[in-house]
Amino acid sequence: MKGAAPISSMRMFLIPLLVIASALVVMMVIRTLRTIETPPPMRDGGAATAPVVESLSLILDGIPMDFVKVPAGRFVMGCDSCEDALKPEHMVEISKPFQMGRTEVMEKHWNAVMTGKASGSNKPRVNVSWIEAQQFLSKLNARNDGFRYRLPTEAEWEYSARAGDTGWIANNLPETAWTTTNSGAQLQEVATAKLSNVWGLYDMLGNASEWTNDWLDTDYYKKSPAKDPKGPASGTMRMFRGGNGGVGDANGAYSFRGADEPGAKGEWLGLRVVRERK
Repeated sequence: MKGAAPISSMRMFLIPLLVIASALVVMMVIRTLRTIETPPPMRDGGAATAPVVESLSLILDGIPMDFVKVPAGRFVMGCDSCEDALKPEHMVEISKPFQMGRTEVMEKHWNAVMTGKASGSNKPRVNVSWIEAQQFLSKLNARNDGFRYRLPTEAEWEYSARAGDTGWIANNLPETAWTTTNSGAQLQEVATAKLSNVWGLYDMLGNASEWTNDWLDTDYYKKSPAKDPKGPASGTMRMFRGGNGGVGDANGAYSFRGADEPGAKGEWLGLRVVRERK
């Protein structure tokens, strides 16, 4: 360089090395970036894809209706030490997994579906008949989101409520259920002060009782199929299950069963939704 001081041979030797080193670093960075941006090919020649995690939330006017995955399995249904309508205890298999509502249908859920506006409280929607529950489900199914929405069968309900428990009343009932002992004879917001069962389901045994899809037949347990029972083919009353905030602790039993006409309503009677892939 004109007017510059002489450069030593050592410095002239170092400069090419630094240039080469810098070039190698740049090449490594570019190669790393290309590796991140372009996934490696799969063995079958297809591009690598990240696994898709299925959402367990249905968003209704900005609020979630959450679901819990219930696995397939077997359990003992009924109660030999209870009244005749609950006898005999019998082994039941639920052969396919399904998704159960994490909570009872809240007022906000109901209004979001039926009116388009998620108004109301986080308490269970009660004073709803079985017929009205079907109207709610029809609107959910009209979304065509790949799921079929329905009420649980009695067997699915009891299986989900027990969640592996073999007793006829939950051992930790005061921690999981709202009954007259702790509810103040009032409906409570869902999934708040009480614990879920081990499958993540809240208020199965107390807050509001819940409609199921089954017809009433007091002798059905004596002739129920051992696999995926769906209840009698016909009847005049529909079954509901679970204790509520207006009844005592004994009605928080897994074996608690009630029935009413499809058009009947009750101040403690609500619903919980099941969904399954079409």
